[in-house]
Amino acid sequence: MYSDAADEQPNCQSLAVIPPALRTPLRLAIIGCGQGRSRYGAALTKLASVQIAALVDKDLAKAKVWARDIGGRTPAYETFAGLLASDTQFDAVLVATAIERRSEYAQAALLAGKPVLCEVPFASTLTEMDALLDSATQQGRLLLPALPRRFDPWFQAVAEHTKHSRLGELRQIRCDWSFPIEGITDSDDIVTGGWNALVQTLGCQTADLCRWWQGDAKTVSADVNFADISGAGRGRRPLEGTLANIIVAHAHGQSTHQLGRSRSVLPDEKYTLTGSEGTLTLIMSTGTGAVSAPSLRWQPNGSAAERIAPPVEISDTGISAGLVRMRRLLLHFADCVQIHASPLLSCADARAALEIVHAAYLSTQENSKVTLPLRRSPDIIGLLTAFRANPSFLSPGTDKEE
Repeated sequence: MYSDAADEQPNCQSLAVIPPALRTPLRLAIIGCGQGRSRYGAALTKLASVQIAALVDKDLAKAKVWARDIGGRTPAYETFAGLLASDTQFDAVLVATAIERRSEYAQAALLAGKPVLCEVPFASTLTEMDALLDSATQQGRLLLPALPRRFDPWFQAVAEHTKHSRLGELRQIRCDWSFPIEGITDSDDIVTGGWNALVQTLGCQTADLCRWWQGDAKTVSADVNFADISGAGRGRRPLEGTLANIIVAHAHGQSTHQLGRSRSVLPDEKYTLTGSEGTLTLIMSTGTGAVSAPSLRWQPNGSAAERIAPPVEISDTGISAGLVRMRRLLLHFADCVQIHASPLLSCADARAALEIVHAAYLSTQENSKVTLPLRRSPDIIGLLTAFRANPSFLSPGTDKEE
């Protein structure tokens, strides 16, 4: 049986002054029941220190279905305004809607005086994201980005190795991540739906990891398959292949992010870190389901690879890494709200990750290496709209400098 106590160990610097079992549960209002349930539903089950106080979704029937499954009398609302106008009491808000609505709902929650845990990216544009960050500062309210891999014991183990292990000088990180072709539906919404949303979401996750391990990004060079992510050429069956290949120069070394799709039944997720003294490889999923658990291997130069034991949080509980990371994220958010623990990551981290992704789009459009910080906020909506109208608008292909 999983307990909150298992999550109150080592890696969160926010260990509670008052143990969660002795605190009043954090009452969480969730906006967006589709993504909210798929990503957080299992983690919230039997998590006594965080309870669902209300559900909000424009598809009220979907919210009511989840409310019935939760049990009790969890109220469901079609709009956030409806929740605010009700007598329902809640302490904080989780925003798990499609990208284009996140900023709007997060702004409304902040203005209502509520702390917010928000999916990344927060918004479709950096300009909109900056407005949201300014609002959080002005309101003096917590806006915590949902970057759960920061709380995953496997990724934290990698972070420790990059600082203290035998890797030596970290030179290169390669992030390979693909999703099943059948797992993502296309959308007429070229900005927030289908493969574009996937590229932006995965890009932010991997960009944040490499910033964590390698420091701030300096330049970005990329090839993004606009024909696939914008929905151009609709009517043909999606094929296997790369959606985006992004190369980022960091303060310490270089990272390569390859995002694609495959005919696997599950996502593929692999990270290879190369240092002056050897290579560290983290495999989170093989896509086929043949490997039931993640694995971490270290191979010194000129020697055979050796397997590194699973983190204690995984081996002692038998709970999956994905579930552990989501529970730890929610518990950390509760600590930040209830006992004012220092957040382990900030809005600046979420913005920096989105800036890398948008720089990748610009690099593809301009066929050149892009220097960070960006001098202007790119018009992603306009870029994708222009491509759909005229796929040849991109600069003719010449190899980018790497």
